[in-house]
Amino acid sequence: MTDTEERTIDLHSKAAAGRVNGKAGRTRVKIEMATGCHARVECQQIIISGTQDQVQLASVIVRCILAQVVHGDRQIVLDESEIRDHCTVLKIPADTTRMVIGKGGEHLHAIEEEAH
Repeated sequence: MTDTEERTIDLHSKAAAGRVNGKAGRTRVKIEMATGCHARVECQQIIISGTQDQVQLASVIVRCILAQVVHGDRQIVLDESEIRDHCTVLKIPADTTRMVIGKGGEHLHAIEEEAH
C-alpha cells in the first residue's frame, strides 16, 4: 500500500491563486492529470495530496506556474535542474506572444491536444 502525502503551498496573492487554479479550474485539473495527484485551491493556497512522487512533481509544476507571476519582491527563480524533466520553458519576444498563443489560446490548446 502506498502512503499518501499532503503538501500545502502558499500562493501569496489572489492573482497567483487564480493562475494556479486557472479558468474554471482547468489548470488545477491539468496538474492533476499530469501528476495523478489530487489538488485543491483554497484562499491563497494549493493543497496537493498523493504519493510522494506525485506531490513532488505537482509542486514543481506549481512552482513553474508561480515563476510566471510576480509577487512584489517574491519573484520565484527556478533552477533549471529542478524543472528540466518536467517543464518546457520557451522564451519568446514580447511582440510575438499573440502569434504564439493564438486567439483565445487556440495555438496553445492545439499543442496540448497533440501532447496527449
